[in-house]
Amino acid sequence: DVPLDVAVETYLFNSQLVTLPGGGMAVICPLECREHPLTSRWLDRLVDNGNTVIVIEHNLDVIKTADWIVDMGPEGGSGGGRLIAEGTPEDIAANADSHTGRFLKPLLD
Repeated sequence: DVPLDVAVETYLFNSQLVTLPGGGMAVICPLECREHPLTSRWLDRLVDNGNTVIVIEHNLDVIKTADWIVDMGPEGGSGGGRLIAEGTPEDIAANADSHTGRFLKPLLD
C-alpha cells in the first residue's frame, strides 16, 4: 500500500492547488488524476484537516458524497453557465429542473 503522501506527489503532480480566502483549497486535477483510486482519500484528508475542497466533477459516485453541490447548466458549452440548483445531493435529486438530479436520484434511493 502506497503511503497517501507519496500517492499525492506521484499521481496528482499535474493538479493545481489554489488557496481560497479563509484558508480552503480548490483542487483542479486532470481526468486521469480524478479517476485514480487514491484521489478520494486525498480529498477526504483535506476536508478532515479543515479545508474547503471544491471539485469540478461529473462522476455521480463522487457527486453523491458531496456536502454541497452547485449544479450549473442546463447543458454544456453555450447551452450552460446558469445556476440550475444548489444544495445537498438530496436537494439536487429533488429538483425537477436538474439533469444531474434526475441521474443522481436513483443512487440516493
